[in-house]
Formats: sequence, C-alpha cells, structure tokens
Amino acid sequence: MGTTALEITLALSAPDTNLSSTCGALLDGMGTDDLDAAADLLLPATQEWVWQSVDAPIELATPIGRVDKCIVKFKVRRQFFVFFVKQLLMTVLAVLCGLCALYLHVGDHTGDRAALIIVSALIVSSSFAAELNLGPVQYLIWVDYWNISQMLILLPALAVALYEHRLFVSDQVLFANTLNKSTRWVFPFGFYPVLCWAMIEWGLNHHDGSSSPTAAFWAILIAGSTLILLVFFAQLRSNLRHEASRRERCVELLRSNDPKDSNYLNVLREAFVAFDTDDSGDISLAELRALLDILFPEESRVAMIGIMREARQFSNHEDHLDEAAFIDAVLMALSKVRGHSHDNIKYDDPTALARITNRMPCLPTLGGVLKHRRVTPSSNDNTSVGTAASSGFLSRMKTSPVSMQPPSA
Repeated sequence: MGTTALEITLALSAPDTNLSSTCGALLDGMGTDDLDAAADLLLPATQEWVWQSVDAPIELATPIGRVDKCIVKFKVRRQFFVFFVKQLLMTVLAVLCGLCALYLHVGDHTGDRAALIIVSALIVSSSFAAELNLGPVQYLIWVDYWNISQMLILLPALAVALYEHRLFVSDQVLFANTLNKSTRWVFPFGFYPVLCWAMIEWGLNHHDGSSSPTAAFWAILIAGSTLILLVFFAQLRSNLRHEASRRERCVELLRSNDPKDSNYLNVLREAFVAFDTDDSGDISLAELRALLDILFPEESRVAMIGIMREARQFSNHEDHLDEAAFIDAVLMALSKVRGHSHDNIKYDDPTALARITNRMPCLPTLGGVLKHRRVTPSSNDNTSVGTAASSGFLSRMKTSPVSMQPPSA
C-alpha cells in the first residue's frame, strides 16, 4: 500500500570495461547523487512512485567474476493518496455495489443479483492488468493480493444468491426470505469491512517487500469473521423463531375469532403482515396457499385447488395480492370452507373499509364486502331498478343484431 516496498533492479553492462570501480561515478555523472534528480531520471513522471527511504535509496553491486556488469537496486513505494483514489477506492465501490445486490428480491431479481456480482468481479479482475509504469513485475505485490481478496468475497456472495433462489423456487419461501434478511447485510457490512481492515493492516506494515501476511492480518481476519458468523447465526435463528411464532399466532386468531366480528379485519391485516415475508407490501399466491393449508388442514387437495383458482381473480398480473385483495381472498376461502356469509359484516372503522375497497374497479369484490348490510330488492329500491334496467339493456344487446355496414352518404 502506501508503505509497501517494490524493489527495482537495473543491470548495466559494458563489454571489455571494468565497471566495478566506475559504476558509482557513472551514476553520479547521470545526476543520481541528487535524490530529486534521480527520481526524475529513474521513476515515472506521474509522481505516483517515491523513494521508500531517503537514506541511501540506491544500492550498487558487481556480480562476482563479472567486472563488466553493474547491478543497480532501489526500492520505491506508491504515493498513498494517489494509490488510494485510483486503486482502492474504485475497487471498494465496485465490490460494494456487487454485494449490495443481495438486497434485491430473492425470487424476482435473481438474474439481476448474479449479474451485478459478476460485473463487480470483472471490474476487479481488470485491476490485475493495471500498468505500474515501472515495467513488468515478475512476482506478486500487495495490490495483487488485495485484488484477489476482493474476488474471494464476491464468490461466496454469488453462491449465497443462487442458494437463496434455489430455496425460493423449492417452496421454502419463508426460509429463503429470512435467510436473505441476514445475508444481505453480513456480506457488504460485515465480512467485507473486516477483510478490508485486515488487508490494509497488512499493507501498512508491509515494509520489507515480503509477501507473507502479518500476524495482525490473521488476528483481525479470524477474530472479525468469527464474531460476524456468531452474530449472523444468532440473528438467523431469532428471525426464524419470530416468523414462526408470529404466523402461528395469526393462524390461531383467524381460527378462534368470528369472521362477522368487526375486529376480524384487524386480524386479517396482521396475518397479511406476517405472511409478507419480504416486506414488499404484497404476498404471492404461494404464500396465500401456505396460509390456507395451515388454516384449513382438513380440506382436500382438490378443494384447495378450487379455492386457489377463485383466489387468483383477486391477484394482479404477477399473481401477487395487496392487503385489500388478500382480505377478499381469505374471506372468500372462509365462505367456501365454513359456509359463512360475509354480507352482514359491519366494519366500525370506516377508513379500514376504504382501504379495502380502494382498488381498481375492474377487480372483482367479494359478496357484500362493499356493503354494510344486505340489500333486498324491492319495488321502491333504486338499486333494483337500476339493476333491472341494466339487465334489460344487456339482454337487448345480446339479442339485437349489430349492423356493420357504413352509414349512407
């Protein structure tokens, strides 16, 4: 990193000439006795590299038995700020964007999650080809290990994203979404900061140019990862228990309360929140089926298929139900299984009724959910008159032929 040493070796050769005594004078004649002049002569003009030490930064040596050669060695390091902005910061932002893809929906955006992670890995891999402006380096330096570590954090994130999708399509929606609530923070804000901290600690104490990680690196990496894993599993276990107990409580309330009670609407709302495992504001037909299977375990598979077929009419084009559609679907299922009539259900909360009925007019509504009382047709009932008039109009539309000829001029 900023203090990581990189050793540069130059070989000067002059056949039939003794350089063992004249090499130093030759370099002095080139102006290398002045460190600033030597930096301009030997280091890139980008000022990205500086001497590692100002005390004798250039070493001279003559190979044994080769007086016609002179070996010039010097160690340099990167300017920390330039290196941080051009290499570390851009890499960190790219990897964070890839890891934050875990916040996308498990079932609906699996392809997007995988694509973001793979693109981040490609960006990191391009850093291996970054030009050092010092010629080819034949060994791995700290920045290479840094890029490898960034790749290693993206690979398990990709594996977890695919595993969560596998759970989702295998009808383990609750576990998939609950697992995602933990993994979506543990990678970008748990393991990744620990890894970066360990790597930076290694780079800051990497003075001698060796490639071996420091003891502080292993201490930070092992202790930090262990702590993150303990928190992750504790949170996952707690979330699973909480979701299970909340669902059991809602099912028990749905069974024990009378659907004709005005408080039953609040029970349905609580059940909607409990079965909305991904907090998306709607639930899928699969999640509704999970609720109905628990609520009516005595129903046959054929009967449940029929109920779900009728429940589909309340869903949108993605087979999802919002809160109002969910309430209608559950009430419909209750009427099918238990034979309850919901035309006489009274809602004491007028705003709650408005939230239920505030849907697209093209969507069907259940029985008397839109009414506070049953409407009985009578001769003085305007609704009956309007209905009869509409029926007569529709019957005439069905029986009367429609002329498709253009009007005469």
